[in-house]
Amino acid sequence: MSTTNISDTTSLTFEEIRFIIQENAKLIQEINKTILENAKQLQEERKQLQEERKQLQEKHKQAQEKRKQAENEIEELRKLQKQTFDEIKQTLKQTDEQIKKTDEQLGHLGNRFGEVEEYLVAPGIAEKFNELNYHFSEAGRNIKLYDENNKKLTEIDIMLENDDFILCVEVKVSPNEKDLWKHINRLKIVQRYFKNRRPKERKIIGAIAGTVFDEEFRNIVIENGLYTIIPTGNTFKIDVPEDFQPKNFRSE
Repeated sequence: MSTTNISDTTSLTFEEIRFIIQENAKLIQEINKTILENAKQLQEERKQLQEERKQLQEKHKQAQEKRKQAENEIEELRKLQKQTFDEIKQTLKQTDEQIKKTDEQLGHLGNRFGEVEEYLVAPGIAEKFNELNYHFSEAGRNIKLYDENNKKLTEIDIMLENDDFILCVEVKVSPNEKDLWKHINRLKIVQRYFKNRRPKERKIIGAIAGTVFDEEFRNIVIENGLYTIIPTGNTFKIDVPEDFQPKNFRSE
């Protein structure tokens, strides 16, 4: 788009000059229109940039708020962690105290059951077996047997003796099958120890005494040929099923 210089129109007629002026006016209008459109576009772009800037500021604000919230949550977690550690520490302390107390109670229970052993030996248990026609003349507790090199072979909680029998009793608060098999092995050691120590070889029989005796374990003990000694009232009784015959234990 170009304009016509009026100084070059001295030879033109009035109509031609008016035409040129009109054309130049149209051209100026076009230019102004273009300028206005460009200005409007720039305003739109400026408005868009301002909106984007506002959005960025809002996002930045939200990010700061989230960061602050995260920092607060982290601080709360730290406080909670410390509180949890303190509670765990306190619980462990209480647990240790409870374990210590329980150990003391178990130790006391063991001592009390040791007193029960004494009660059985002097003279309760001997009398009860004598009622079954054993007539034991000797009774002892915590009997230790040693070999020729003074090495301990075994230890018997309660041992009753006469010329024909040696009865070994294992005493537990709550005996189990492991205790039973250990006692059977102990009886074989006893038989091996006393064999040939007297002119007449004696029969080795056994019993399990306990304050807590479930029916299933009682049957297992009896099936293996041992007496069961169970609590009744303030004392104990020897549980002798019908047709029960104690087993004579021998070393293999």
